[in-house]
Amino acid sequence: MILEVNEANFFSTLDDTIKNEQLVLIDFWAPWCTPCKKFSKILDEINIDLDHKIVIFKVNTDINVSLARSYNVLSIPCLILLHNKQVVKRVVGCLSKSEIRQIIDTYIL
Repeated sequence: MILEVNEANFFSTLDDTIKNEQLVLIDFWAPWCTPCKKFSKILDEINIDLDHKIVIFKVNTDINVSLARSYNVLSIPCLILLHNKQVVKRVVGCLSKSEIRQIIDTYIL
């Protein structure tokens, strides 16, 4: 599942997701970021592959500046993998689909 989240609903959505014991992959991006657009297609594929095993949060850093700051996002694209609300992995820049899957597969229950 891919959810567009913002500062107003991020934490309540995160709480609901954690209750279902799902991993959360946060994609910090911006509309002007060319690598982010390419990366978004990869995340769409991963979402299909891992249906119901992971939730992908999309956070537009242009609109949600405070949220990006709270996760110390300095460059985009930036992926942050959460397990039980804890950051377990942070990746800046584009990775291949297989590299992202290796990271996620480490934490899938």
